[in-house]
Amino acid sequence: MKVWSGFPSGHRESFAFETGYSNNYRADYKSNPDWLAALGWFDFQISGVVTPTSDGGYDITYQVSIYDYYNWESTGWRPWRQASDLNDLHRAGWAQNFDVIGRSSPRTFHVPPS
Repeated sequence: MKVWSGFPSGHRESFAFETGYSNNYRADYKSNPDWLAALGWFDFQISGVVTPTSDGGYDITYQVSIYDYYNWESTGWRPWRQASDLNDLHRAGWAQNFDVIGRSSPRTFHVPPS
C-alpha cells in the first residue's frame, strides 16, 4: 500500500491533516477481540502533521480518536438479542447512557524519499 506519493514539487513545508469520522467501524474479532468486546461498533478519526525531513523524506505524526455512544434504551429493532435487564434498569433510572471518547498517544513514522 502506498501511503503518500510525496510532497508536490517544490513544496517543503509542514502541514496538518484531519480525516472525517468514519461511521460504524467494528474491530476484527480475530485480531482484536478485546476491542470488539469493549466497544462493538464505533467511529474513529485520524489527525496529524506531515513534516519534511532533511533526507528528502517526511515524518508523519498522527493520533487516532474514537467516539461511541452507549444507549441502554432498546425500544428500537435490533438484529441481535436485547439486553432486557439493562433496558429495565435504564427505564428505572439506574443505568445511564454514556459517551466513550478516547485518543491514542501520538505516533510518528518516517517515509523515506522515493
